[in-house]
Amino acid sequence: DDEPGMHQVMEALLSPEGYTLAFASNGAEALALAARLTPDLILLDVVMPDMNGFEVCRRLRADPQLAEVPIVMVTANDDRASRLQGIEAGVDDYLAKPFDRLEMRARVRSIARLNRYRRLLAERARFAWVAEQSDYGYLTVNEPGTVLYANSAARVYLSLPADASGPITGSFLELARKQYRSEPEDAWAGWPRVPDDDGLLTRYLV
Repeated sequence: DDEPGMHQVMEALLSPEGYTLAFASNGAEALALAARLTPDLILLDVVMPDMNGFEVCRRLRADPQLAEVPIVMVTANDDRASRLQGIEAGVDDYLAKPFDRLEMRARVRSIARLNRYRRLLAERARFAWVAEQSDYGYLTVNEPGTVLYANSAARVYLSLPADASGPITGSFLELARKQYRSEPEDAWAGWPRVPDDDGLLTRYLV
């Protein structure tokens, strides 16, 4: 947005919610900033000097690195033609000025949460692909010890069915003790350990 007052409004509205904000005053600056930061969400005005918001949106969608970043158009142009133009350019959502502050917060929170979830799914898919190519055994285990994921190598090491879609019965410790001796024994007495930040335990079998 090229209006400094709007920057101040967004700062007051969203910074207390824990978001890190970066501001651009024209289209070229927005594109450069987005390329450097790869943000979770872009709030974009339509009327800006040199390059309007629709063109910025089209260029963002043409960039493989930024094509999936959610874009919310925040503008006084609330007519049907502008909305259609925004949708055609690749806008994900539309908020008309003057906007309701509670609605703005709710929209940003919802879209940012969905984008983080999408990225998490993509990261898990990449991890699963890498793990399946490995000769090492990788497991994801929850705190009670239930095995939630085992790559192909881990299934061989633990004599589990090769079909990854089948259920895994028995805890990790039960499965491991059927195949191996846990040495030193007292080191396993207090298992499972404290889980990772996501509440899961990752174990490596070599």
